[in-house]
Amino acid sequence: MVNNRVFKQQVYESPRMSLKLICEYVTASASRRSTIIKDSCIVPTFIAKRYNLASQVVSSYISRNETDLNVLKNKVRAISTKRYKTQNEIETAMLCVEAITAFSKHANSVTSIFNGFNVEMCDQFSSQKMNIEGVDISVRPELIIRNPVTNKITGFIKLYFSKTTELDEITGDLITCLGRNYFNETHNLNLEEKNCFVLDVFRGELATAPRAFKKRMSDIAASCREIADRWHRFGNYSN
Repeated sequence: MVNNRVFKQQVYESPRMSLKLICEYVTASASRRSTIIKDSCIVPTFIAKRYNLASQVVSSYISRNETDLNVLKNKVRAISTKRYKTQNEIETAMLCVEAITAFSKHANSVTSIFNGFNVEMCDQFSSQKMNIEGVDISVRPELIIRNPVTNKITGFIKLYFSKTTELDEITGDLITCLGRNYFNETHNLNLEEKNCFVLDVFRGELATAPRAFKKRMSDIAASCREIADRWHRFGNYSN
């Protein structure tokens, strides 16, 4: 007997987008923008957190102000020799190995930049979303920076993972601006632009928040208004 039931994709009712996609949306072509909205409407049946383990390893290394590269080598060895159940788990593990190995080439030069600060893992700031013009955005910063004297949070570090696409100036500006706005607006903090960082893990390059903070945030807000206006049309189409 043929099963004629049509699979109906679940969609998010309210607009939401990841940090990476909202940054791409700001500078994307009209056709790419439509694709980003349509894809973001659909509730995924499986969430692949490809670089989660690498993020934990890199964040821990920086927050502990490590200088012993054997710490990273041991992590790579442990991940590489572990037994995995599925092909997806194997591929995810190998991606993390590549990311950690690439980071190790720049690790100590990166950590030396933060010697004058207290850097901490910031899990407590990971769950809350930021809403801009009706769009919920997941920022999920990996690290916070504290002033060693006052212990106040003065900055953050967001990790950027991409094997093929290096962190360019515009993307770096957008990520740091969104991160700074997230802490300032959502958590009532006053972060210093010079202490708001995004780290390209594969290349060891750091970008800081630009002086043109208001201009970048204006571009992001305009994009979010457009997303909110178009969301339900694309959500209905996905059904």
